[in-house]
Amino acid sequence: MINYFYIKEVTETVRKRHGQEAEHVQTVLVNQITDENIVWNVVVEVFGLRWNQKARRCYAWGQPNAKGGWDITTVLETRPVISAHTAVKSVISALAAVKAALEAKAKPFAA
Repeated sequence: MINYFYIKEVTETVRKRHGQEAEHVQTVLVNQITDENIVWNVVVEVFGLRWNQKARRCYAWGQPNAKGGWDITTVLETRPVISAHTAVKSVISALAAVKAALEAKAKPFAA
């Protein structure tokens, strides 16, 4: 069952970040396994956007935070993102790139 307050908070976040009007269209379950065998089970909310110059859709999902609210991720539907699945995949790729960069920076220089 979808939590009304969760959908309301995600909708407001999408509106603030990406346009004046965002309409919740559907909910999609995305299961993705990374190269490190980490399983992502993400419930993605799909929004139709009006008055947005960049995209007609936005994909969003949240993780509970310590304050009792949600840390919400939003991804606009711009190539290569064309679906909820590719939105999640793009975030996984971005996080892997950041992790690799941080690990490379933390390694001592070897002569």
